[in-house]
Amino acid sequence: MSSGIFSPGFLSRESDSPFSPLSSPRGWETILLVEDEEELRQLVREILTAKGYTILESRDGEEAMDIAAHHPTAIHALLTDLEMPHIGGKELAEKLAVLRPELKVMFMTGYCLEESLTGITGTTSSYLQKPFHVKHLIQKVRELLDMP
Repeated sequence: MSSGIFSPGFLSRESDSPFSPLSSPRGWETILLVEDEEELRQLVREILTAKGYTILESRDGEEAMDIAAHHPTAIHALLTDLEMPHIGGKELAEKLAVLRPELKVMFMTGYCLEESLTGITGTTSSYLQKPFHVKHLIQKVRELLDMP
């Protein structure tokens, strides 16, 4: 947790644990997780898997495009870092909107969102500002998936 990706108090009490069945909503959907920071990617995968989601994970946009093109069933959401090498989150979301128009998108970023997210078309999207708390991650993912 030295990377500053979560806010203070992360898993500070048993009731805060993402693995507690009563602490927050559960899901069943498939999420494509794209994050170039390995520790964060693994931690988010573990948290969301514990909540019932199926996670397809990728370390960059190019790999995510390949996963999305070849995955045989629905991918309900893209959870992606906004700033990544090669293909950033915004470009990735735009490309995947053509391939999978039903895909909902959540951007994770530590940067100014208003400037970064202007002009994204063809997606139902949300954002998660870094650093974030586990409960906030789980809540925002559920809210995104419940959007019409």
